[in-house]
Amino acid sequence: MKAIDFSGDINEFLNDYEYQPELTSKLDSLEQAHFTQEIINEIVLWKLNRYAHLSDGVMRSLDVLKDLPEKSHREGKRVLECLLEVNGVNLPMASTILRFRNPNVFQIVDQNAYRAVYGRKYPLYPSSQPARKCLCVSTICTNSSNCVRKEICTSGRWIDYSMSLTSK
Repeated sequence: MKAIDFSGDINEFLNDYEYQPELTSKLDSLEQAHFTQEIINEIVLWKLNRYAHLSDGVMRSLDVLKDLPEKSHREGKRVLECLLEVNGVNLPMASTILRFRNPNVFQIVDQNAYRAVYGRKYPLYPSSQPARKCLCVSTICTNSSNCVRKEICTSGRWIDYSMSLTSK
């Protein structure tokens, strides 16, 4: 329901309205705080509704991936699945997080990279969580395997930048 359509006291409507409650509470308590770049980033993410709160367990899982050797992307499958369970994280965001954790193993898979590798539009996500996870894991593994098979430099840095440039 929109506020304009609410016939009662607007304060009642606002009391029941929950938008990113943890982050909203944190940001609401900053009135007198010195703003840092981190706070500004959180405000921007709040506004864009792109704030993804990762649990300590997922954060620890990400740390394990930093030492994976090249061509071992399949070892990140469980971490990818955990990331995909986080509200606001789909394949492009999950693959970006993985890429910055270990750019020699993981590449960013977004619509530009997908189009560059497969020559077709990025598919819409299936509605069910298991089907979405399956598509995402399959896409990352196929993308990485194709790059290895075609002898494209497997460094995530090179692939991410070159695909971004060639697909636009």
